[in-house]
Amino acid sequence: MSILPSGWKRRVVALALGLGALLLSATGARAQATYAWNQTGSGAFSTAGNWTPSRTSPQATDILVISGTSTPAPTITDVQTETIARLRIINGANVALSANTNSRVLTLVGTGTPALDIAAGSTLAMQGTRAYEIALGSGATASIAGSVSMADQAQLLTSPDMGAITFLAGSSFATLSGFRGNPFGATGTANVAVFQSGSTYTHNAGNDPFALTAPASKAVFQPGSTFVVRASSGFTADGRAYANLTVDNSTALTASGTGTFQFQTLLVNTGSSFTFSGSSAAAVKITGNITSSGSGNVALTSGTGGIAFIGGSVETAGGGGGTGTVTLGGNVTVASGTTLELIRAITVSSGTVTVNGAFQLDQNGGISASSMSYGAGASLAFAHTSGTVTIGTSSVFWPASGGPTNVTLAAAGGISLASGVTRTVPGRLRTAGPVTNAQRLTVNGTLELDAGGSVSGSPTYGSTAALDYEPGTFAVGGEWGAGTAVGVGVPLDVTINAGSGTVSLPASDRDVPRHLTLAGGTLKLNPAGGNLLVGGDWSSSGSVACNGRTVVFNGASDQTLSRAGGEAFDALQVAKPSGDLRLAAPLSVSTALVLNGGRVITGANELALGAGASVTRTAGFVEGTLRKAVPSGPAAVGFELGTGTSYTPVTLAFGNVTAPGTLAASSVAGDHPALATSPIDPAHSVNRWWNLVNGGVGFGSCAATFTSRGAREASRAQMGTKPMAYADRGRRRPSQ
Repeated sequence: MSILPSGWKRRVVALALGLGALLLSATGARAQATYAWNQTGSGAFSTAGNWTPSRTSPQATDILVISGTSTPAPTITDVQTETIARLRIINGANVALSANTNSRVLTLVGTGTPALDIAAGSTLAMQGTRAYEIALGSGATASIAGSVSMADQAQLLTSPDMGAITFLAGSSFATLSGFRGNPFGATGTANVAVFQSGSTYTHNAGNDPFALTAPASKAVFQPGSTFVVRASSGFTADGRAYANLTVDNSTALTASGTGTFQFQTLLVNTGSSFTFSGSSAAAVKITGNITSSGSGNVALTSGTGGIAFIGGSVETAGGGGGTGTVTLGGNVTVASGTTLELIRAITVSSGTVTVNGAFQLDQNGGISASSMSYGAGASLAFAHTSGTVTIGTSSVFWPASGGPTNVTLAAAGGISLASGVTRTVPGRLRTAGPVTNAQRLTVNGTLELDAGGSVSGSPTYGSTAALDYEPGTFAVGGEWGAGTAVGVGVPLDVTINAGSGTVSLPASDRDVPRHLTLAGGTLKLNPAGGNLLVGGDWSSSGSVACNGRTVVFNGASDQTLSRAGGEAFDALQVAKPSGDLRLAAPLSVSTALVLNGGRVITGANELALGAGASVTRTAGFVEGTLRKAVPSGPAAVGFELGTGTSYTPVTLAFGNVTAPGTLAASSVAGDHPALATSPIDPAHSVNRWWNLVNGGVGFGSCAATFTSRGAREASRAQMGTKPMAYADRGRRRPSQ
């Protein structure tokens, strides 16, 4: 029986219900708490007072922080089976974490930021004789910039999500003594742990991190990451892809399989060795280098899948200074875009070698193989800095058939072709060293001489082959021999791109059957003898030092001369059986002009002869502007002019030149534009006019003789005009 009035009863019940609702609301809205470990030595995870504030009521929203600032090297025991939001190890903390009983699982479920955060410089050692697991919940991630190790038992770091665990650049993971099992689990989702470029995995114990049936894998090693093997057990290569693979700790590592074994760089350190024996369809794919630093051997044998260098850049084999053997067994392929560089001698014990990219021999490089061939566009390079590599009948690296498209001598070392050995370079032969016995070479593409390059013996050039001098100084040798037709020693085109250097010709004629390009540097003719004969275009942005020798244009079709700012020769001979020499730039000739055939068409430019320059003509003429020097005193100056097929020269006889200078003349076909207003009868004109431009010549009188259509105009009745004399009195006018 209640002692309260009925109205009060209702009020008390309502108050009780309100307090209950308030209590439930406060419990449900409990804020996320952060707890910091406070023990510098050893302490139990489960002890509430070891955390600040005291962790008396663990919740799934808790954030646990272990900071090296206050606890630099704590040992935390008795990890519990519980769920928290985040575990952070920061500020250089070195944490040893263990459990007191087996199978405990610490689950991290925080999302948005890494649930497991191990900062750079911090470490987590998962250890102890009781196996436990740190498990990420769905959606949770781990970001590891520091180090993680597992020892003593089958510790685990797991996640149900692909790519949830990330080892960043500079981070490391290691399995240590006593570790058993697979560190990221042996079942479930693939590609859970990702090792980024710059991270390292070190294997000392336990099983491999891949765990799943190949090609599936729990761990992914991205290019640039490193996998270090320090124990012979627990390693697998069958169907596995590594980035940088290092064999260390005097480990004699062996592996086998039928699947694809892929790695970026293989490094075998002193005291260690490595053997992979593939069978069935096994393939070996290499994207980096094979390096060894000791006497241990490296042997890679594939199945029918072969061994492929596929990195798309330079891959070396035999580096590291080691003395052990490097043996490849199976068909070896160097992919297009990839260079295989041999630093020491290697052996291909079985199968063939096919190069679709490039193959390079360094100073001590060499190869022993049953056969070798090159695909279209593939290259062979020599990079030895001294000595000579002899190309003989047994030089498998440069076969007589199926050889390289391009050959390069990249350093000061040379090559020599043995007696009875001939080779053809379909593409570019580039040399920075000496090539001897080049008479046994055929070049169908381009022979390029780099600084230090030289050629002894004249190669045979194909019908479209070219010669190219790159920056350096060269004395022309067998690469550019005497001769007028493309073939032995004579390329079709020549390019001088010598930079600040000089290409010096010998004291005998040199021919360029087609185009000569002066792209840089100086082409120097020999003052003791020898002219330069060009059958095609002359294009220059360099310079030519004629040294009194003659440049001859003798092509059977039109030729063009171009140079920004104009070109200058000592002597010019135009001896064309057909076609014209067209000036795309002004041309000056200082000593002699010889016209033996073909027109010199100046266009908007001019051909200027120096003072005292001689002119010899048997055929041809200048169509356009010809400038000559006029000396002081009595002087006679002739201009070898014409248009089309008509030779229409002008001769000027000066009574007395008081001021020497130059005179430019041109002959123009057709009537003068002012003919209708002149006193000349159009019916009796010669249908031609001449333009004379004085360049500073002072004179008293001048008699001009004009020739049209090959006949001298001396008959007024026949030609409608006659030679006229002009007086130098202000405005010049004819005198009868």
